[in-house]
Amino acid sequence: MRLHIQAHPPQYQSISGLARSNDSAYLAVHDVKVGQEGARLSRYDPGTGDMAAVEVDWSATGLANDLEGIAQVDGSQESYMAVEGSRWRGRTPQLFTMSYRDGKVVAEKKHDLPELPHEVEGVAAKKMEDGSLLVLLGGRGEDIDDPGRLHWASYDQESEELSWSRQGLDGTPITLPYDLGPGQRTLSDIQLTPGGDLWGSATRDEGDEGPFESLIYKIGSLNGNSSNPVTLNLSEPHYVGGSKVEALTMHGERENSLFFGCDNETYGGTLNSGLFSV
Repeated sequence: MRLHIQAHPPQYQSISGLARSNDSAYLAVHDVKVGQEGARLSRYDPGTGDMAAVEVDWSATGLANDLEGIAQVDGSQESYMAVEGSRWRGRTPQLFTMSYRDGKVVAEKKHDLPELPHEVEGVAAKKMEDGSLLVLLGGRGEDIDDPGRLHWASYDQESEELSWSRQGLDGTPITLPYDLGPGQRTLSDIQLTPGGDLWGSATRDEGDEGPFESLIYKIGSLNGNSSNPVTLNLSEPHYVGGSKVEALTMHGERENSLFFGCDNETYGGTLNSGLFSV
């Protein structure tokens, strides 16, 4: 374990996903369910420390339920993907393509995800050499004996179709460098670096009152192989005490550093900068 990090005191609505935005800020998603009060997307301004709800046009897709991850599409600061974590009224979670311009988000299209073994907690997207978009999804896992799995699909931006291989549906199990204990979830978010390394977070969550603890660790690297696109190479993790890290993104001002957010349930959300290189 290389570094102990303490998250900032609670200040915000619980945060389940983060992505850089095109106005020197960050977009955050929140796991609000249909029928619950609260913002589904917010904009965090690191200069002022303010987090405010973002106007979202859901007319093309319908309202999202339980958003758990958001990512730039291949580093674009106008195009995003966001993913739901859980089923709702019998349907599987959905993957949304979104745009963010002039302070407003438009949900442009939704895709029903196939049946996956775990709730989805993270998403990443990277353009491949053949022009297709590789979409990575992190299934959280349920406990020590049921680890999370990394899944992948191919997205055609012209036809707006999401295609799955058998290997991508089955996914790859991710075994942590060491266990956090009961209530462990192997993948609570994922983040691709500009150089193609894939990082993830893991949490221990035994209920809305905690106790919480987390790990941030390198999962592996992209290898250009569409049938199995990530070569696993788990690093020694960074430990985050007292918080449940559910959101990873690249830091806007510190090169090769991570910015992370937490969903501490009853105790609200926190934000912090990763003080380590990736």
